[in-house]
Amino acid sequence: MEASTDHLLALRDALRTRIRGELRLDALTRGLYATDGSMYQKMPLGVFFPRSAEDVQALVADWACRFCRAAEARLWPGRR
Repeated sequence: MEASTDHLLALRDALRTRIRGELRLDALTRGLYATDGSMYQKMPLGVFFPRSAEDVQALVADWACRFCRAAEARLWPGRR
């Protein structure tokens, strides 16, 4: 099963009260983070900007429980 916009919106809504950081799903932000400076490009499903270690813990816990089982998606650390 592929990740859908509904899955991502549900994840964002579930995290909204538990994190101070931001989960961006817009095409512009995703496009900016789609490359690592090489010629290869892979569009991310979303980009997360944590503000604390607790934000990262909440995202990883919720992602593993709700999202990765339903959509074969992975978490990848990015650059700033």
